[in-house]
Amino acid sequence: FSLVSTFSYIEKDNYFENRTMTNPDNTTASQSIACRYDASTFGWTTDIVATPFKSFKLHFLLTIQDPKYKSYKFTAFDKAYDFSGKTTMSVSKVLMEIDPTYNISKSLSLWASFRYFGKQFTNLSNALYFNPYWETFCGVKYKLNKNVNVDLNIINILNQTGAKGAIAGSDLMTDASKYNNYLMTGYYIRPFTAECKVSINF
Repeated sequence: FSLVSTFSYIEKDNYFENRTMTNPDNTTASQSIACRYDASTFGWTTDIVATPFKSFKLHFLLTIQDPKYKSYKFTAFDKAYDFSGKTTMSVSKVLMEIDPTYNISKSLSLWASFRYFGKQFTNLSNALYFNPYWETFCGVKYKLNKNVNVDLNIINILNQTGAKGAIAGSDLMTDASKYNNYLMTGYYIRPFTAECKVSINF
């Protein structure tokens, strides 16, 4: 049994980026803004590796963090904006990973991986967000002989659906209701998939 728990504080100054902002009052108008800001977060990470019985190993990882913007101020469309203290976009406050592995024999093993991502804000004002979701995987590894390996992998065991990433043009939006029934393109959770791979080494 191994347990490592760490508390940390990270701060970084002078991030710089050019962002194309969309006017929340007129979505056909956009403006390129040079943004300079700071960011900081505290973090608590606990990592556990346990072997409760022979041939079975369990890895558990938990991270709790609170990343915030600092000094994030600019003017766009003749209006002053200040997003200092808002949670940074596309970063979950809670991350969790559970990885069990069971070796049935020297040539056959079973494994699984469950990864949890907490709510992720998708715009600077924190008005819009993606719901928490799980990424789930499992598989079987079989060593037929010293030259041939067979892997069966299953992705998205729970067949979860959902989106992740960012919503274009929403940076300055504060009224989330405008995005009800809004169709967009972006990144989505990979659907239920089964893959079989055979590796041959000469």
